[in-house]
Formats: sequence, structure tokens, C-alpha cells
Amino acid sequence: MIGAYIRALSFASRRNRFLGSVNEMSANELYRMTHGDDVARPALIVEAVDGVARVMIGEARYALLPDGLSCEFALSVAEACRHKGIGTLLIGIIEDRAKALGMRYLVGDVFRSNEAMVALARNAGFAVTRPVLDDRLVRITKALSVLDGAQARNEILSQAWSIAA
Repeated sequence: MIGAYIRALSFASRRNRFLGSVNEMSANELYRMTHGDDVARPALIVEAVDGVARVMIGEARYALLPDGLSCEFALSVAEACRHKGIGTLLIGIIEDRAKALGMRYLVGDVFRSNEAMVALARNAGFAVTRPVLDDRLVRITKALSVLDGAQARNEILSQAWSIAA
């Protein structure tokens, strides 16, 4: 299901999600994406129900960084399902998990040309800065507070989408 979802993304969406040209996920990559360990967590999968069929419409991953303070994340949403709050919801879930794991920052590297993700990050309270090593990228960073938005997100979740981790 994940492989089919990634293949269905446009070339630009796959490039933005994986920060490079990706057409197909190898069996090893799919396994790593779905089987976490102490550092890498499994993917979060968003599904919509179409009649009796479940259709994958979004995904996100996160990993704790070696600094012990930061959690890096990446996400994608199917083109037909954008601007419906799915990306915001995924960021919120990852934010809650990062807080629960004691992380102080949520970070991600984004192509500067990925205006949709930069706008989503800004709307979600991230600061946008340039990374040091690659001028094509910007770094999005959010300091995690102890304020808890989990209850509001749980209400949204129960209304529209199925998310599995």
C-alpha cells in the first residue's frame, strides 16, 4: 500500500518528500519505513474509506536525532487530498509524540522551492531558516512547549480519517 501511494505521487511531490529523485521504494526501504527501532519510528499512515476500500492519502515519519533534543520529521499528502488539514494533523501528532519522548525541537529540511510545505510549517508555528550546507534547502524548526493540543487533534481524528502508526 505504501509503495503504491508513493508511486501515485507526482514526480515533484516525491522529490519534495524524499529530497531527491525517487520513483520506487525498495523492499528494504519499505521495511525500514514500516518497522521502527529505538531511533526511527514507524510511518504514520492516513487512510480514507471509499465505500469498503481503504485508500492511503498521506504519510509521515519521524526520527529522534542524536543530539537528544530534536525530532526530525517528513510528510506527504496525496495531491487530491491537500488543503484539508491532513498535513497539519500529522505535524500535530508528531509534535505530541516528540514531546512525550522528551524532545525540545521539531525540525525538518525542506526544499526552498516547496512553497506549500514552507507555508504549512509557518502556519504551524515553525521558524524557517537556511541550513548551512545546502543552499537549496531551508530548515524548519519549532520549539516544543508543554501546552497540549492532543485533545483537539483527537477530536479531529475521530471525525474524518483513520491514522495508523
